[in-house]
Amino acid sequence: GDVYKRQELIIQQRNVAQLIVIFTLCVLAVSILSTIPLSKSLIRPLSDMATKAQHISSGQRGVNFQINRSDCLEFQRLSQVFNEMLNKLNEMEEKNRFTELMENVDDAVYLVDTEGKIIQANEATLLQVGHDRNTPLNLNIDTILPENDARIFLSLLDNNQNPTHSDKSLLRKTIETFHIDRDGDSIPVEIRARAIPYQGQNVVLNVARDISARKASEQEKKHLEAQLVHAQKMEAIGTLAGGVAHDFNNLLQVIHGYTELLVTMKDENDPDLNHLKEIINASQRASDLTEQLLTFGRKTESTPLPVILNEEVEQSCRLLKRTFPNTVEIEHQLANDLKMISAARGQIQQVVLNLGVNARDAMPEGGRLIIETMNVSLDENLCKKILKAIPGDYVRLSVTDTGHGMDKETIKHIFEPFFTTKVTGKGTGLGMAIVYGIVHDCGGYITCYSEIGFGTTFRIYFPAIRQTERSTSSLEDNSNSENSQVASRDKVSVMDNPKLQGSETILVVDDEERIRNLGVTLLSQCGYTVLT
Repeated sequence: GDVYKRQELIIQQRNVAQLIVIFTLCVLAVSILSTIPLSKSLIRPLSDMATKAQHISSGQRGVNFQINRSDCLEFQRLSQVFNEMLNKLNEMEEKNRFTELMENVDDAVYLVDTEGKIIQANEATLLQVGHDRNTPLNLNIDTILPENDARIFLSLLDNNQNPTHSDKSLLRKTIETFHIDRDGDSIPVEIRARAIPYQGQNVVLNVARDISARKASEQEKKHLEAQLVHAQKMEAIGTLAGGVAHDFNNLLQVIHGYTELLVTMKDENDPDLNHLKEIINASQRASDLTEQLLTFGRKTESTPLPVILNEEVEQSCRLLKRTFPNTVEIEHQLANDLKMISAARGQIQQVVLNLGVNARDAMPEGGRLIIETMNVSLDENLCKKILKAIPGDYVRLSVTDTGHGMDKETIKHIFEPFFTTKVTGKGTGLGMAIVYGIVHDCGGYITCYSEIGFGTTFRIYFPAIRQTERSTSSLEDNSNSENSQVASRDKVSVMDNPKLQGSETILVVDDEERIRNLGVTLLSQCGYTVLT
């Protein structure tokens, strides 16, 4: 029985062992079968991430880690972190590229956010507004731009956020304005602005170009255009004044001549004699006036001679001191070794006297009149500021007063005949017109600078003459002077000596019939035979 039981026990142990083996095999098989999909769910995302990481390291930036809901939460979170890191990397690289691009642009470039804060700017911007690259950027757009213009640029962001605005032109703006630096100085700029997305926000990209040189060029062009218009107007006025004065002077000669003829027919007790003399005096004053107009219109004949400007100025100053009140101080600062100029006799003194008298009238309460001379050379840059000026050597005459000054509108008209700021009866308005005519007759140029309350400065540039021109002119001076004296004596002998008697035959030549008739009448009364 024990043997049987032992055998039965062995059989049962064997069965149990078989069952354990079978169960173990089943469990192992089940385990192996169940780990296959699990291993796949672990290996696949890790392999995918490794591949994408390799693409990123090779320079690709369009990579995206897909978040699979079937993956475990840890893998989903890891993909999300990788995507965030990739976005940050892209933003940093975009910012670096944008910064590099900005720094390579000569114009000022800066970004403005919705609050008006400048969030990024290149070095050209900082230099333009006077800030240092090493200091933290703490600027608002309204600190470097006028308030109205700052609002215009910020309005581009409002248009960008408004979906109803489909017109892209509303997102761009180009205007001329100016930047304000830290010292308060203005720099003219042309700004091209555009609303753009940048690092997840809407900003305004401003590209500002310094147009100081262009503005200066435009201002210079306007100045030259104004000079041209003024020169053309003065030329037209001069032609008109000269033509009118010439014809008017002929009429005055007739009036003056026939009046003198009537005077010779009156005895000393005739009551009409004084009336006739008043007519002669008035016609003489009118003749002087027309002579001034002819000088302005450059219709008079004059012989230019070498002139030492300093001597003319000194003589003029002596004349001015006799008529100036003690409250006006006259100073002259005359350069040594001054070059000579070419002008007709008495013309330079007439220029100085007219400018001096105007300066005196501009200083009713007293002041200083400063007259300076110096040698100067005009180069091409300086000639650009003076219409028709030619580079070369000049002698400059400056007349400065400390009077009440003139505004820009008055300066535009000061050289026009009969224009005056004086009260009626205090001036003919021809003084400055004569100065203008004489200066241009000498081949020179005249400029005027004045400020209300600070006085006026006239600068006259006379062409300097060379040594050879001096010697030639001095040789011609004697003959011309003698001829002019003979002509002058002939004129005086006829007009100022009506008692002259003779029987010779005289030829009168003139293109005016009235003057020819006057000559026939006067000379016939003196006994001459007159041919015309």
